[in-house]
Amino acid sequence: MRPSIRKFAAAGCVAILAACGDPTGSAGDPAALSRALERWSVQDIDDYRMTIRLQGGMLAGHARITVRDGQTVSVQPLAPDEGMPPRFFEHLDTVDELFEVLIDAHNDDAHRIDVQYHPQLGVPMDVYIDPERNAIDEEHGFKIEVFEIL
Repeated sequence: MRPSIRKFAAAGCVAILAACGDPTGSAGDPAALSRALERWSVQDIDDYRMTIRLQGGMLAGHARITVRDGQTVSVQPLAPDEGMPPRFFEHLDTVDELFEVLIDAHNDDAHRIDVQYHPQLGVPMDVYIDPERNAIDEEHGFKIEVFEIL
């Protein structure tokens, strides 16, 4: 992971923790986010492949993404008939960006954030975000089905 992204993400987590009065409320657990980000950061993993499935809202699809030196080098939709071109994964094609999605959800006071992290690596593996309590079809998330260090 590039040092600048680590600093940005760590600063974002600190801001989340400072802004939250109840870290165990319906908006998820920012302390867990901070711990997971720290676990991921200390791993210093820059080369990996993940299979990610988009979930919720009006979009669904999955792709295999390869990252080298912290940069996305390949996004391969696994079911082209789903109509999900690689650009639909642009904001989710590195682990750093997965953390940014969670940080943004916390900063935007999302109504509900459910997340499961990889216990050793800290990678957000299963995420559901409901930005607004009474809105329809704005829920979204992702699931990492396979994560492989290269």
